[in-house]
Amino acid sequence: MSREEYIRNFPNDEYDNESDTKSWEKGEKVLEKTDSARGNSKFGIGNPKLSPGFYVIEITAKDKMVKK
Repeated sequence: MSREEYIRNFPNDEYDNESDTKSWEKGEKVLEKTDSARGNSKFGIGNPKLSPGFYVIEITAKDKMVKK
């Protein structure tokens, strides 16, 4: 049975694990922020206006080389 036929016949049932958030495609980026850490400082994102839903947070860190 094709996906379209299944959805037409069973509109309230999952066809292929659609409720698993790990299988969802990412949407557009809604926030990007860059900051430098200072000893024990907090990194806040402010108060962005985000619609209800699921979000992925990706964090990248770079360790500064300390010369002795």
